[in-house]
Amino acid sequence: MRAFLPLPPSAPFAVHDGGRVFLRYWNGPHFPAEPKEVQAWIRFLEDSDSSDHKAALASLKAAVEAQQKWSEDAVQ
Repeated sequence: MRAFLPLPPSAPFAVHDGGRVFLRYWNGPHFPAEPKEVQAWIRFLEDSDSSDHKAALASLKAAVEAQQKWSEDAVQ
């Protein structure tokens, strides 16, 4: 498994790859996130009024949905 994803700085805060959600910190590479960490970020971002945080929340929810779909497809 890769330790990080070398994506461009224009990539969203959260992405899905190979059954994992990856989060970008401090404009660096995307690192794999544990489910508890993902839920903590969702709670934090939902409580914010910042437009940047709303964009990050949207990308995080999309990555979680993609992960769930990937997991369902892998079971079938």
